[in-house]
Amino acid sequence: QTGYIIAGVGLGTYLGLYGGLFHVVNHAIFKGLLFFCSGALIYAAGSRSINDLSLIPKKMKVTAFCFIVGGLALGGMPPFNGFLSKFTIFIALADSAVLWAAIIAAIAAFLTTACLVHAGYRIFWTKPIPELVPVTANPGPKNAKEVPSLMWGSMLFLAILCVLFGIYPQAIYPLLDSAAKGVLAISAVP
Repeated sequence: QTGYIIAGVGLGTYLGLYGGLFHVVNHAIFKGLLFFCSGALIYAAGSRSINDLSLIPKKMKVTAFCFIVGGLALGGMPPFNGFLSKFTIFIALADSAVLWAAIIAAIAAFLTTACLVHAGYRIFWTKPIPELVPVTANPGPKNAKEVPSLMWGSMLFLAILCVLFGIYPQAIYPLLDSAAKGVLAISAVP
């Protein structure tokens, strides 16, 4: 994700700077959301093993929803915020005649999405692989339930921001526009 930011800002164009700064904001939102989801899973299950986490009953629906939103936003899928910032960077790269970089970035976004959807599928929608569950398996995942409301409320807030900035990017446009213009003005000074 930092590579997308550097690619956009490194172009030194308004569109590149705008896309890079937009991705900084979006990255803070969806990566924070995914870290919260990971913490919620570890808190509820007492384990970090994906195989153990696949023992989680279907009772963690808010966490599952937030994880999928965060994963799709990080992967750059519409209608989430990561799509718009990455798409802006892709356009800035193509506009600056670095189409090859835009193509590589788009492929990387697709692979990121595939990895996170696979992880979500393994955790929330499959049964554990029996040969990977140790004999003294942690009983926590079987008894897991949704985390307390302060935890899932924070996740839900960030998930809503992922959707809000994806559907209504005008909410953050004035801030990003002035920041991009400010960086351009500073870099133009000899």
